[in-house]
Amino acid sequence: MTHEEKANYCKWLVIDQIKEELACQDELLHCVDFEANPSLGISFHRQREALYKLGREGAFSIKPYAVAGMMESQASRYRLTINQPKLDELYKTYRDKVAKFEGIFKAEAISNDNKLVSRKISLRTKKVTFNDKTASIEIDDAICKLPPHKNEHYFCRVIFAYKPNRPIDWSIIYEKITGFYRKFFGRPANRREHWRTVYDAMEAINKRIKNKINTDDNLFSWQEKTVKRNF
Repeated sequence: MTHEEKANYCKWLVIDQIKEELACQDELLHCVDFEANPSLGISFHRQREALYKLGREGAFSIKPYAVAGMMESQASRYRLTINQPKLDELYKTYRDKVAKFEGIFKAEAISNDNKLVSRKISLRTKKVTFNDKTASIEIDDAICKLPPHKNEHYFCRVIFAYKPNRPIDWSIIYEKITGFYRKFFGRPANRREHWRTVYDAMEAINKRIKNKINTDDNLFSWQEKTVKRNF
């Protein structure tokens, strides 16, 4: 693999994360926060390098979040103002360029400088909170955004109202997600299409968190049609 091929793959990883972040916010907004992500499998230096290259290609403008005593080149979080047509164009371009190499890149972890952040993080040692206003789960300083006013957001409204390790019946969460009112209609019918709505929301959040902070831990678990927050 050439240096150019590896650089293209790094840009693909970064632009794919940006697209994911955009999907989790109001469609009318054209700004998004990008934060260096250990689960991408490339060093923070390579992520910054790819980010600025994409900026020079016209996908977005970049404004680093200022931290006292830190140089701009050391920032790990950025505010991006998106040029949506150009971003979509580059997304397709780099998707096509890396498609045939993706398996090879993953196998080799694509880094020659051994700066990959491969250490798995345990949620047991982290402070986990839910911010309803921003529709996000905060894990120490990492922010995992959820699609606002969608199933995952409403799921968290319910589950974070209870302490960890307390099993919550699926129907309680289902009511919040769907607007079903038990006092008028009785308990929701125990049918697959009903409880599966809750299960799918739980799995989607677990996947987001694993992608965001490089962990194998599930924040939520499912047992006998109940949901439990593990941390």
